Parts: sequence; C-alpha cells; structure tokens
Amino acid sequence: MPSGFKIVEHTADFGLRVWAKQLDELFIESARALTSCIVDMDQIQNVVKQVLHVEAESQEQLLHKMLREILFLQQQNEMVFTEFQVEKSNLNLPGVDTMFMDILLGGEKVDPQRHNVCREIKAVTYHDFYLKRNGPWWETSFIFDV
Repeated sequence: MPSGFKIVEHTADFGLRVWAKQLDELFIESARALTSCIVDMDQIQNVVKQVLHVEAESQEQLLHKMLREILFLQQQNEMVFTEFQVEKSNLNLPGVDTMFMDILLGGEKVDPQRHNVCREIKAVTYHDFYLKRNGPWWETSFIFDV
C-alpha cells in the first residue's frame, strides 16, 4: 500500500488523515493533501520554484508549521503548488534540539482561467492533531478551519 490520504468529516470543518512509510514522505504527502483540497493539482504548472525553510522543536510542531506556511504562501502570494520535495532536513536525527526542513515548492501564481479553487481553508488547527508511528507506517491527522 503506497502513501496516501483521505478526507475526514468533522462537524462544520473537515480534516485529513495521511499515512506514509517514511517520515519525510508523510510531510510531503500532507502538503499534497492540503493543496489538493484547495485546487485541482493537475492544472498547476511548475514554473516557479522556491524553498520553504521551517524550524520547530518537535516533529509534530515541524509538520504543523510546514502546513501553516504552505497555506500562508498560497493565500498571501496567490500561489498554488504541485511539487513538494525535501531538499534538506534533520528530521530523523536523534537528540536534536531544533528540527528543520527545507522543502522545494514548485507551482505558479493562481490563474482564475485554469485554476478552479474548490475550497477556502482559513487555517490548520491543532484540534485532533497528531503525528505518530503506527506499526510500519507514519500517520498524521489534522483539522482545517474553513
């Protein structure tokens, strides 16, 4: 079974449950899941590349911060992304005080002629948020404020 995600209904909001074999894959799959809830990713071209740097004190905080930053870039800069690639990270190193990740984002400015925005997401919340190892899989769940 490959990595993936599914939408989880939650009262007035909605959330995602994401899984992957590797922790860095889970981060990438979570970014894809977030973006796919906003726009049809098949319509996005990789014409603009940028590196997103995030730091946090734990794996959970790093994932949450990464998702918030991607959402911020999409909203503030009117960008949509389809490519997510870990460039550099100390995610799997034991005993690190500050974790970091550099993620290459590929996408473009929103073009209303080609990009049908499916859903507005206001924020990634901490409600029901978790990141854990589940047997051979890494798993996370988070709720969006819509």
